[in-house]
Amino acid sequence: MYLQRVDSTAVKKTTKIVQVNNNLDDGNTPLMDAAENGDLNKVKRLIAAGANVNARNIFGCTPLMSAIHAFEAEVLATRNNYIEIVKALIAAGAKIEARTAKTDGNAGGATPLIMAAEKGNIDFINVLIEKHANVNAKNNAGWTPLMEAAVGGHIDVMQALIAKGADVNAKRDDGWTVLMEAAYGGSPDAVKVLIKAGANLRAKNEDGNNALYIARFIAPGSGVRLIAADIIEEAMANQK
Repeated sequence: MYLQRVDSTAVKKTTKIVQVNNNLDDGNTPLMDAAENGDLNKVKRLIAAGANVNARNIFGCTPLMSAIHAFEAEVLATRNNYIEIVKALIAAGAKIEARTAKTDGNAGGATPLIMAAEKGNIDFINVLIEKHANVNAKNNAGWTPLMEAAVGGHIDVMQALIAKGADVNAKRDDGWTVLMEAAYGGSPDAVKVLIKAGANLRAKNEDGNNALYIARFIAPGSGVRLIAADIIEEAMANQK
């Protein structure tokens, strides 16, 4: 009887892959942590070592989502790192339509594009759109990438999404439209972009409020939100 010879090289390789995919105390994998910290070189090393680019933590976040979520525009030293990390993860097979998990206080269902729109990072947006990310994806509460960009006043992101077919009249589950989000965010420019793109000025949410009412009476602050309200009111008058 012959004993099958064990390939020690294969065993070492398998052990190495298992190690790079071990969950840490917070549920993250080493690749998630490297992506979150903007460590491009470590990300590349882990990918080369067989790290799972679609692993998920307890929030349903993947390494791609970790990189997008952690990005801070004002930290210039790591800005390019995060962009290159996103590209490297996608090139290695990261799923661009993965969705976050539902947790306490979080509806879940966000895609990388929805997260990138919230961050207002046009570089992330361009990379994801180039890979045909769904510009009309909705999270579990009905939020779309354009809604996130509108409430945040991220004009370049809004324009890029609209150019690729984002629905300017999409509604959340509670009836809030993209224009209502822009009105609540108080960005006059965001409101102008949506009006030009054909947003419905008279749509009402489940509370019976339209974008004009939200801009005048519900949106926080004053100043610019009232300018946004004036823009909506003028556009409504011109439609009569």
